[in-house]
Amino acid sequence: MKLNHMVKQLSLKYKFVTPLTTVVVKLPEKRHHGLLEENEDALLALALHQSEKRKQSVPKGIKRKTDGSSTEGGGGGDPHFMLRIKGIEYPICFDVDAVEGDVIKILKDPLSGMTINAGIIGSRRRNRFGKYKTFIGEIFVMTPYVQIHIKPNQVIINGSQTISWNNIAYASELVRIHINKTVHNEEKLFLHFGNNISVVIRRLINNTDSQGVDYLNFNIDKETGISYIADGILGQFVHKTISLLRISVDKHGRKHGHFSEFNNLHRSHFKAILHQKPDIISGEKLWCWNVHKKTKGLLNDNLQEYFVPDLTSV
Repeated sequence: MKLNHMVKQLSLKYKFVTPLTTVVVKLPEKRHHGLLEENEDALLALALHQSEKRKQSVPKGIKRKTDGSSTEGGGGGDPHFMLRIKGIEYPICFDVDAVEGDVIKILKDPLSGMTINAGIIGSRRRNRFGKYKTFIGEIFVMTPYVQIHIKPNQVIINGSQTISWNNIAYASELVRIHINKTVHNEEKLFLHFGNNISVVIRRLINNTDSQGVDYLNFNIDKETGISYIADGILGQFVHKTISLLRISVDKHGRKHGHFSEFNNLHRSHFKAILHQKPDIISGEKLWCWNVHKKTKGLLNDNLQEYFVPDLTSV
């Protein structure tokens, strides 16, 4: 018995197997990987770790400084995007060149499982460059528990349940949909998700700007449920820090904003001109920092990286 005991102790110490010892191999628990792309699984784990770390590092009663991150953002028009950044007085705006049939990835968040894509439609009206104006004709929202396809004439839930804009009332445990009419009899669709994300969509019917094409404008007006690994033409701004460094005035009296953007240890710069644009949801003219065609320094990737094959792409 003493000899057997000695053999076991030596095998454990020097990590070899004998007829008196056994090796137990423990496999990791199986789990569903979902539709994560390459490296997203690691990012997902990192996001969870960082989220817990942030919670632990903030003492009670002390607010974490969030100046410079996005508070809400939306798109519409030709298409035109508008971001409201905490700590900066005027929104930041930029345009995207799109043609009929294009689909733009608005948001993709692996942590919440939410994806929002926007489909582009054409019109018969030309812009100042002679090109036909385009608009957002449909929006597709995908979550782990519901899919919502919004068009100007109807809303389709989970591919089968069709609801009219005139009589929208839908509620489940994790999502609520309802319509509000403004004093101008405009209709706005509100989507409230149970993960601290909400979206408002404005329907424009027979608008003179589009010459008879019905289209949609939208705004993600609550972003607190979007994680810091989110992507998309708007989703990326949730975890960026944007600062207005200085303002200069050109010989025509126009104000130019010089901005700094910080994201994942990478710093970039971009410029914008203070210009009046219509608000995405209210339609009222307001001042915004308009970034012209050169969006380098503002967006993570080339604009074409935000175009996806179809509405259901994840």
